[in-house]
Formats: sequence, C-alpha cells, structure tokens
Amino acid sequence: NTGKNENTDLVMCDYTTKADQILLEKHIYSQVINPEDVYIKFSKIINTACAKLYNINLFEKYRFPVGKIMEDAHTTYKVLFEAKKVSVINIPLYFYRINLNGIYHSKWKPERLEAVVAIKNQLQFMKDNNYNEALNTASYVYMLTIFKELKHLKETAPEMKKYEKILRKKLRKA
Repeated sequence: NTGKNENTDLVMCDYTTKADQILLEKHIYSQVINPEDVYIKFSKIINTACAKLYNINLFEKYRFPVGKIMEDAHTTYKVLFEAKKVSVINIPLYFYRINLNGIYHSKWKPERLEAVVAIKNQLQFMKDNNYNEALNTASYVYMLTIFKELKHLKETAPEMKKYEKILRKKLRKA
C-alpha cells in the first residue's frame, strides 16, 4: 500500500537470511527518496531483484540478460534510475533463502568474473549520466566485489593463478 499511496514506481525493503528477523514491528514506515540517494544509501540491496515491487513500466527499456550470472546486477540499477520516486520500507520483509549448492557457495569459477563486469558497467553508467555521488558508491562496491572474488578464489581455487592475476590487476587499477 505504501507505493500506491505515495505514487512511487518502485517499493523496496531490506531482506534477511534469518526467518526470525522478519518482524512486523509496530512502527513500520517508508520514506520516498530519489533513485541516486537509494543507490547510495541502500547499496546492499540494489544489486538484487528480490525485496522489491516494480511498476511494470520500469522494464520497458531493460530486460535481465539471458545466460549470465549476476543478471540482477546487470539490470536492477538501470531500472532504479528509470523510477521517478522510490519508497523504501525501514525493515526486512523479505526472506532470502541461501542456496548452499549455488555458485556463491561452491568452488570459485571463471563465470564469477561476471560480478566484476556487472559492477564495472554500473560505474560507467554513473559516469555517463553524471551521477557523481552514486559514482563514489559504485567505485567502492566495485573494489569490494573484486576483493571478495579474489578472496573466494584464493580460498576455494588457489590453482587458478591466471584469474588471480586478472583480479589483482583489476584491483590495482581500481
């Protein structure tokens, strides 16, 4: 009802991986903010399609890429910046079930470089559209993504030296 009352294009809430953290507290509130501020303040939940209600019109120009991992991170930020107004609800209302057999909990694979590509594309989008404040956030998320991928590679696939070199080079450049 929040999005409808505020005439927003996108309604977001936080998510949790612990079902007992989903509480209907007495003081649920939402705030309406512009897309750039959402990107800056809620970078944890921007790169996932979950925990959001979208106006269908936001997807007129954008689709999730087929056959890529991190399809959310390739798309959700573009859709966010299509929105005129965004409502953000103050508590986690979405339960995210972690797939322990999924790509993020298995041995590192070269396909995971797609995460770095997706965030690099976000950086370019912020530059191209003069979202200077969001550019700072995207830069931080980019470096953090490279670091996380490098850490996961070293922990689960240390024999993949070629990819370690690629990630180290990207981190230095970033």
